[in-house]
Amino acid sequence: MRSELLRPRWILLHVAAVVIMITSLRLGWWQWERSQAVGGDGQNLGYAGLWPAIAVFVGYVWWRWTRLELERSAEESEQNAEPGSVEVASASVPEQSPQPTTPAEPQPKESARAAAVRRQLERMRTRGEPGQHGIGDESVPADELSQYNGYLAELSGSDAEPTRKV
Repeated sequence: MRSELLRPRWILLHVAAVVIMITSLRLGWWQWERSQAVGGDGQNLGYAGLWPAIAVFVGYVWWRWTRLELERSAEESEQNAEPGSVEVASASVPEQSPQPTTPAEPQPKESARAAAVRRQLERMRTRGEPGQHGIGDESVPADELSQYNGYLAELSGSDAEPTRKV
């Protein structure tokens, strides 16, 4: 799992993060020295605080990014684990002949948008069933529903017509 962070791409990111943090801290120290000199002013003092803040921010982003990568690789390794790899030790379970098993294909996680579309489609499929969308156990009659849909179409058509400005 930690070997993910030792790939060439990640090594380059580690080096870049350390170089940026060290450079930012050094620039902060330089601005501090400039603010304390005879010609120094408040702008130098402001930059003396800004550069270390940049170093802290880069350090936080680097730390968070590595944590997310480790979590992602752990999830992938759990999904790739074979279902028969976990053994249960119990004396009461009779021994059975091994049956050929095929590993189940890991199902990709459903995105929030895909889940919303799936729920909307389920609602549309169950629209005419009693008790689903009506008041109490009564469903909305088909003629009322078609009248309402016609009204919505009329409103939509009126919104599409351009208005003349005088």
